[in-house]
Amino acid sequence: MYLNQRGQDVEMQRGTAVKEVTFGMTQLTLNPDGKEIAYLLLEEHSLQKSSIQNLRAAIYQINEEDEELRNLKERLIQILEEKEESLLSNFLKMNLFYQKA
Repeated sequence: MYLNQRGQDVEMQRGTAVKEVTFGMTQLTLNPDGKEIAYLLLEEHSLQKSSIQNLRAAIYQINEEDEELRNLKERLIQILEEKEESLLSNFLKMNLFYQKA
């Protein structure tokens, strides 16, 4: 389960993510067989703006048997690590700031 942008719990199924091209835009479809279908645009700018929850959901649902999806999963993991590191760094900076005040 993960929390989507609307605050709803969505059940995830491992290995069900599908890479598709729609209207010239490449996207990763999450939960294609479920009630709550989600899409993750695979353009670099969109990936950088994706939430940590969406990245985690995509990583969980990607099937590693496909070489292209395996490479995508590695890239998503890298972006997720950068976001988590930035989040932790900002938290520590704010914590130090408030301790000095």
